[in-house]
Amino acid sequence: MESPLYLFRLPQLVYINVINSMSTTDQFFISFCSRKTHSTTKYLVRRFEKVVLETYADQTVMFRDSKFRIINVQKNQEILNEKVRINGQWVDCEVNTELNAIGLFWEEDPLFGTMKSIEYVTDLFHTDISTMNLLENVDNRLMNWVQQRQKFLQTVNISTDNSKNEIYDAEKLKNIILNCKSEEIIIDARSSEELEIPNYYVKCNMLICSIGKWITMETIMRIDCEEIFLVETKFTGEELNRFLKHWINGGSLRLKTFYAAVGTDSELQLFDGIEKSRKLEHKFYEV
Repeated sequence: MESPLYLFRLPQLVYINVINSMSTTDQFFISFCSRKTHSTTKYLVRRFEKVVLETYADQTVMFRDSKFRIINVQKNQEILNEKVRINGQWVDCEVNTELNAIGLFWEEDPLFGTMKSIEYVTDLFHTDISTMNLLENVDNRLMNWVQQRQKFLQTVNISTDNSKNEIYDAEKLKNIILNCKSEEIIIDARSSEELEIPNYYVKCNMLICSIGKWITMETIMRIDCEEIFLVETKFTGEELNRFLKHWINGGSLRLKTFYAAVGTDSELQLFDGIEKSRKLEHKFYEV
């Protein structure tokens, strides 16, 4: 039988190098061993790449590099497993190596547990949540909380699974869209009813709406965005002509890319009054 390695009996430079060589997942686990392993992981370990974190629904936090997940569940019976200390609170846990996950069982609801998990890992690795994936009728509480505690949120992805005929509650979806402040907003969710969001305004780098026809031309000309992609929304040639003139004349200053569908019979209306401004370029490439 091999004798254990007492990590902290080694010189500091050696045990720091050992922890540096661990994966993010292993560093997460070793942080629970003692206060010393936690403080060493938090303050002394070198990070060659930023730890990128994502959330799924309102229950799961995931490390993007390893796909390791922290799944938060409400405790409904006594769990005869290990306990870990999360921000001073002892929580039952269960590790599932096949799923590459740890389950945390909270007396409170899963949303509370997810918030505590986010506080723990963002503090441990000096990072923020990068992407939030809002699924299965999750409301805007977790998103609002994340946006309040960090200055920057890269992406919010709102989606439903069409293969399961999932439908997002219209009021929840509307509140998410109105409160979202991320740099990239991706809406791929079938709503329980067609949305109406008058006077909608957002400032972001990218807006993608794959499902839904609620975005009007007035909305397009109002929002401050670099890239806009609309899949289901169809504008008339007259509406797009008005937008193109608005864009050519200096409107939508930051907009670089715009995609929307238009009927093939609308081409004459589309470029009415701006024919002279069109420039056709041919590029040839040799292989």
